[in-house]
Amino acid sequence: MDLLEIPCGYCQCGCGEKTRIHARNRTRNNERKGQPKNFLPGHYRKMLMIPWEERFWKKVHKAETCWLWQGTIDQHGYGTFALTARKNIGAHRLMWILMHGPVPESLFVLHRCLDKANPLCVNPAHLYVGTQYENVQDSLREGTHIALIQPNYLRDYVVQHPEVLPRGEDHKNSKLTEQAVREIRMLYPSLRTTALAQRYNVSVSTIAHVIHKTVWRDV
Repeated sequence: MDLLEIPCGYCQCGCGEKTRIHARNRTRNNERKGQPKNFLPGHYRKMLMIPWEERFWKKVHKAETCWLWQGTIDQHGYGTFALTARKNIGAHRLMWILMHGPVPESLFVLHRCLDKANPLCVNPAHLYVGTQYENVQDSLREGTHIALIQPNYLRDYVVQHPEVLPRGEDHKNSKLTEQAVREIRMLYPSLRTTALAQRYNVSVSTIAHVIHKTVWRDV
């Protein structure tokens, strides 16, 4: 039985058995609570025994323009394919590799469909390799960039990954050096904050922040 002919609610390995219902959401596998599972326990690995190229092409629907991916879809709307039990790859990226060979290092496989970039399209004629900048520009133009879909994404990302922000002397507006910060903390309270501010040509509030470690915490 062709994988595309197996109805929802039946094991996608082709055994003909009905599957259970998801008890909770799992974003990684695009599973939704209340929907039927794709496989019975152990049958996913059984399906992986089929050569991956055969499994891949069974999930490609060749329409007039875009070739639509009929397999698993990630949370961003792109098709994903299980090469092995532990390794997934983007369906459009794998199509490029099949047709053209390995993707050059630091480049991405992008879409250029006729009407609008279709994340489910795997038509090799609609794919090209580009830089991260081109990737971001495409997503901004199409309105699919995560910063547009989730307005608080950039703020939340910085909170979770503070290391991406320039710190200390690397910050373009920094007027102090690490050595100066250490000296300020050693000289206080022998010198008042006003005297320290004059010596290091910064504001009194900056001196106070340095002393109380609300800034330059790592020094």
